[in-house]
Amino acid sequence: MASFIHVFRKERCTIVQKFVKNKSVVEIWNNIIKISQYEGNSPVDVWQKVGILKKYRGTQLFGLEHTYTQSVLQQSHIPKCQPSQWNNEKLMNRLYEYHLKRRTIVEINWLQLFKQWESSEYIIEINITLSNLYPKKYQFNNREMQA
Repeated sequence: MASFIHVFRKERCTIVQKFVKNKSVVEIWNNIIKISQYEGNSPVDVWQKVGILKKYRGTQLFGLEHTYTQSVLQQSHIPKCQPSQWNNEKLMNRLYEYHLKRRTIVEINWLQLFKQWESSEYIIEINITLSNLYPKKYQFNNREMQA
């Protein structure tokens, strides 16, 4: 949710922008009275309906193009990848940080595991593969196996 003040129908109003379920919503408030509400499938769509500030894109007005917003959205995004991306160290490190770091022992070379897995022509058995990576006699807990 974000808001700013702008003139609407010749009055100084508070413009409130928010996402509700899968909709982009713009509400126009004059003091404590909601004078108008617009909904659209995207920020661009809803701002076209509002009909003011036409020189800006809806994504700009919602703040979605701002570098800080982009950074926060990137950090909150759950990283994922395809096997074809297993050689992308930057992406794999983000995956490790998000999914594995707090759930496994630190000394394991996870990137190497995925590189070997990608180059293998066979289906690997995960328990055996992991036991080869970990110290001898290491006892896996459920949390590690789920990660």
